[in-house]
Amino acid sequence: MVELYPGRGEVSDRFLKEGATTAVCVGKKLPADRIDNENIVWLEMDPLEFMEEKRVRGAGLVYAAPPVGSGHSRTILKKLPDSPFITSNCLLLVEEPVFEKTQFQNYPRYHVIETFNFSKIRIAVTQLLESPPE
Repeated sequence: MVELYPGRGEVSDRFLKEGATTAVCVGKKLPADRIDNENIVWLEMDPLEFMEEKRVRGAGLVYAAPPVGSGHSRTILKKLPDSPFITSNCLLLVEEPVFEKTQFQNYPRYHVIETFNFSKIRIAVTQLLESPPE
């Protein structure tokens, strides 16, 4: 699994506890108080530049929590289908404020499985389709 904009890495740590074997946390500036787990690989780089990363392979799950108002979730949705680090049918979970509702109909390569609202945050669970529906 890959976590973009990981904060301390809480999401990756949780997925590891639920059975993921390795997590890659990617952020521009890594926090000093990040979670110390031998199965988390920390990469200090721009998460949007990471979308071209070739050193990481086989990620079937991507969790993205870009900064509020940055528009980075749209960039991630555009770039992820061509990213070399993901598997086919990769799951993408996007965290965003409820007022920034992503219009997934503008991204035909994604099937929205479910959305959850938690107070002021929405998480959209999507699956990347191998090709857009006709």
